Amino acid sequence: MSVHQPNIQDIFCYAKDHDQIDYSHLSFKQIKAVQNICVCRTSSQGLNAETCEQCGYKRIHYNSCRNPNCPMCQAFNREVWVAKQEYYVLNIKYYHVVFTVLSLCPLYTACSNNDSVMHRKKQDRRRS
Repeated sequence: MSVHQPNIQDIFCYAKDHDQIDYSHLSFKQIKAVQNICVCRTSSQGLNAETCEQCGYKRIHYNSCRNPNCPMCQAFNREVWVAKQEYYVLNIKYYHVVFTVLSLCPLYTACSNNDSVMHRKKQDRRRS
């Protein structure tokens, strides 16, 4: 027996039904997204029904909200985007390093106006 795993729609609908969403802190776009996600792929959006001509089996497909923020509507588009991005990823082990140049540093003012200064300083640092 499979147990129903709640999805984002279940969570939003539960919160909306129990007045747990504070709409005063949300923008119009965010409110619209919450409302659209709650009704996505439900009978309120309309449906399409298909019937098998051989056995009479009926399949009902509820329409989606097509909101760009809805994870149910955009799942396919997300998968297509991820597949396209995999083309650009190198098949090597790599590390993402982030560093911050402080605005108090005297080098910062020189580098912020001229990128070649920053590159030259990095090269000098590597050589030493």
